[in-house]
Formats: sequence, C-alpha cells, structure tokens
Amino acid sequence: MSNPYAEKLMAAERRLERLEKKQEALRQSAIPSTYITGNSGIPASRRRKLDQQLDRTIDLAVAYEKQREKVAEIRGKFNAYNDGLIDEHGRRIITQEEKEARVAERVAVRERRKRMSPEDGLFIGCYPEGLVYADKRSIKGGDYRKIAFLSYRTLELSLYNPPADMLPLIEASAERMRKKRGKQYQISTCGQYVILGE
Repeated sequence: MSNPYAEKLMAAERRLERLEKKQEALRQSAIPSTYITGNSGIPASRRRKLDQQLDRTIDLAVAYEKQREKVAEIRGKFNAYNDGLIDEHGRRIITQEEKEARVAERVAVRERRKRMSPEDGLFIGCYPEGLVYADKRSIKGGDYRKIAFLSYRTLELSLYNPPADMLPLIEASAERMRKKRGKQYQISTCGQYVILGE
C-alpha cells in the first residue's frame, strides 16, 4: 500500500517552493530603503510604496515559516507511516507486545489494590455536604466505590455495604466528627467552614 502522506507532502513542498520564489522575486524588485536618513525629504508616495513592500515582506515571511512547519509535520507523518508507527489516519499503531504489557499493568494495579491494607485503602473526601468514604481497592464507574457518607448537618452515618475490615475505621472517623459537634469545620482550601451538627 502506498504512503497516504506522499501526495500531501509533495503538494506542501511545492507550495513552499512557490513561497520561496515569491520571496526572492520581492527581494530582486525591492525599492532601496532609507536606512540612514529616515523619512526626511522622502515623498509620501515613496513612503507608501516602502510600507507596502515591508508589509508584503513580513506577510511572505510569516506564510513561508508556517508552510515550512507544515512540511516538517507532514514529512514526520510520512516517515512515521513508512516506519509502521502510525496508520493512514495518523493514529499510533500499538504492537501486540504493547497491548499485552498494558493488560499486564492493569492486572498488576488491580492486584496491588486488592493487597492494600484497610488504612491505605480507605479514602475520605471532604465534600460540600459531608464526608464521603470510599474504597480505593474497588473501582465502580471509573472511580473509587462509595461505601459511606457522613452529613455535616446531622452527623448521621449512612453505610453502603462497606467491607468489614473498613467498618471500624469509618465508625471511628464518624465518632471523631461527632465529638466536634457545634464547632467550625473547614471544608475547602479557600476558607469555607460549616458548623458541625447544625
């Protein structure tokens, strides 16, 4: 199968050549500027021509640089396709070894998560309405599984089938919060507080 970037590369290189020729033609036909004397004594019509020439020079230089970057990008894709690194859509090709390594890494992460101690596996998040307890060893919907919630207002603990080894930790945390009833409790890094139990 031929390289899908070959035509794009040739077209981009042709455009770059045309821009280079335009720049050279502009240099050849350029009106000499007044570098030393400045604008003193120069007719307004000549100043306008010099300004237009400068604008064209800048516009061409910008267009040339953009096109040069585009050529480099397409050439990179052209070479990457030839080397078997990307497909015709520019997406990276993942080898079978890489796929197997990714699967092995996911399995290893799951195994490490399962071996976590209850203390390491318990996540306690401070949210606007209360504390959320989650099990880092169990993922649900792409996030840690929620296993309990403690409301700041009522200080009541709601349980959602927590693992037995985490239950004592959750209850101890809830009890510490209940002992602070009536006190201010910071719920954000920007200094927001709530009064516990109110």
